[in-house]
Amino acid sequence: MYREHFGFCALAFTDAPEPHSFYWNPVYQTAFVNLRHGVLAKKGVIVVTGATGTGKTVLLRKLFDDLGPSVKPIWVGGSGDSVAGVLRTALAELNIKPESAEPTAMIDAFQRFLIRSADSKNIICMIIEKAQNLDSETLEGLRQLSNSEAEGQKLLQLILVGHPEFMKKLDNPELRSLKQRVALHCRLFPLSRSEVGRYIDFQLDAAGFQAERLFDPSAVARIAHYSEGIPRLVNSICDNALRTACRSLRKEVSQELIDEVAMDMQLVNHQRASPAPAIDRDSWINRKERPPDSLIETVWSDFQFDSAPAQSTMIARRPRRRVTSVIGAALLALITLGAAGWAVHVQEAMPFLEYLRAQVEVVKSGFGHLYASAKSETANQSSLEQTAVADSRSAALDGGHANVGAIAEAENLREPEESVPTQQKFQEEQKDNQIYSPAGSARKDRPGQDPAVRRRLLEIEIQRAIQNRAIQGVSVKLIDSTAYLDGQVASERQRSMAERAALGVQEVASVENHIKIRP
Repeated sequence: MYREHFGFCALAFTDAPEPHSFYWNPVYQTAFVNLRHGVLAKKGVIVVTGATGTGKTVLLRKLFDDLGPSVKPIWVGGSGDSVAGVLRTALAELNIKPESAEPTAMIDAFQRFLIRSADSKNIICMIIEKAQNLDSETLEGLRQLSNSEAEGQKLLQLILVGHPEFMKKLDNPELRSLKQRVALHCRLFPLSRSEVGRYIDFQLDAAGFQAERLFDPSAVARIAHYSEGIPRLVNSICDNALRTACRSLRKEVSQELIDEVAMDMQLVNHQRASPAPAIDRDSWINRKERPPDSLIETVWSDFQFDSAPAQSTMIARRPRRRVTSVIGAALLALITLGAAGWAVHVQEAMPFLEYLRAQVEVVKSGFGHLYASAKSETANQSSLEQTAVADSRSAALDGGHANVGAIAEAENLREPEESVPTQQKFQEEQKDNQIYSPAGSARKDRPGQDPAVRRRLLEIEIQRAIQNRAIQGVSVKLIDSTAYLDGQVASERQRSMAERAALGVQEVASVENHIKIRP
């Protein structure tokens, strides 16, 4: 419908993309390599998990297209309620007719097929989709079916494809034997927010799009927000947006159009719209499993406190001296409460005041003795160290020569005397160590929050975003959330792509594009 309108050679966004237009990123590349190794090495049982629409089936079809005719895939849906149902589907796909419909006859027919394939140096791979829907009895039967061996090699390669919760299902004690036989587990994750833009550009290039820009940067951000990085949802949103733009004779997809499409697809009820989506730090499920999107997230997160929308918690390291003040305050409060109770009991005001004054003097006297004792110990230690230094010097000189090493060693033994802080210094330290809420402005800035450092990190991030699109020769300078681009590029398309890459970086509000076309 919109191919001629936008000048496409083929449809850019389809519900079932072809393997030749498969978008590669580090996650898919790693999964592809592991799956290829597992099948060719005849590992036995392989598990592939991922959320709906992350491309599990497309990745496997790409894998078997690459492996060639020596690997025979058998696709079985997860709707079978028993091993007999799975075997019936597999035999029907292989055009094999068993002697009878009995499970034993189907197993014998399938075993004979596996042996013939092994003799012909072919690899038989059974793919069970929607494995999370199978019950424990069926999964245990599949495990027994995969135990078939000849000359020490597995005759059947079993790939179980399902949602992430399938791995939790394998924790069932009844499936312990199956879980122990899982040789490989490949997990696919949604695209990160920054990858959504590159995914859209890849699909447009695969469809033969030649113009400078089709999706506005703000529209790309909206697509990433509504789709949550699921490739199937990205395709659906983009396809509906292009159809709507074609009907209204538009040549560019705007943010408002994406919001309208998301409303029609009922995605707004599940996603809270926001003008500027936050950095997707957990788009790979957690940071232990997925690398950060960019250098700036890695560096900047080290200088920030974790905060929640409704309540913020900041952790500060307090000096040990504060423990003494807390204990003293607690003791004074207990004494005061005890004295108050005693005064209420005897109903005598004056004796209460005298008793309270006496107790306060006792507390002050106790702290005074502690202070004097600590000071005395420090002075004694210093005196002993000075005596040790003097003895070492005297011994070195009595030896007939100036033993510089001995004197230096004696000097190193002496530690600087630690003076007891005065009351004024203690109050200043108390003030410096106060904890303020994130909204307050009294908290001192940490070294990593220096505006110059923050600006430089953003400039590095913008430079990396431009270089990731194979664009060289562009310099970046950031002033007040505006990125100033300068330099020379080969074409107007690279100039436009550099601007889009800069706008895709968080905290960049606008771009001043001064890039020139190289003659």
